[in-house]
Amino acid sequence: MVDRFGLLTDRMPNLLPFQAKLVQKCDNLQHWDTENDVLSLLDVVRNVKPDILIGVSGQTGLFTEEIIREMHKHCPRPIVMPLSNPTSRVEATPQDIIAWTEGNALVATGSPFSPVIWKDKIYPIAQCNNAYI
Repeated sequence: MVDRFGLLTDRMPNLLPFQAKLVQKCDNLQHWDTENDVLSLLDVVRNVKPDILIGVSGQTGLFTEEIIREMHKHCPRPIVMPLSNPTSRVEATPQDIIAWTEGNALVATGSPFSPVIWKDKIYPIAQCNNAYI
């Protein structure tokens, strides 16, 4: 789990009880290729190489082009779910996600979005209520 300060680790002070259950042990992360002590979402994507990103942060733009492109390097069909509401708070827009993955991402959002047209192809955008996650 990543919050606004980065990857939750066992060295972070003042974690909430639900966060404490999700921490990663720093000893297990020593082999990671990182530039800072704080492990960002980009660091996590580079080192874990996930197939899916789920956003429930309400942090507009959290899923940057660099993060999505890095994910796509290691996952030909990434699943990206910017579920924050309202639409003004999504972590990335479906239009951007589709473009950054050359049309290869599966996108589901927490709010309704119109289909995306990219390179003359229509991409329907599924709506997924974050209560299901």
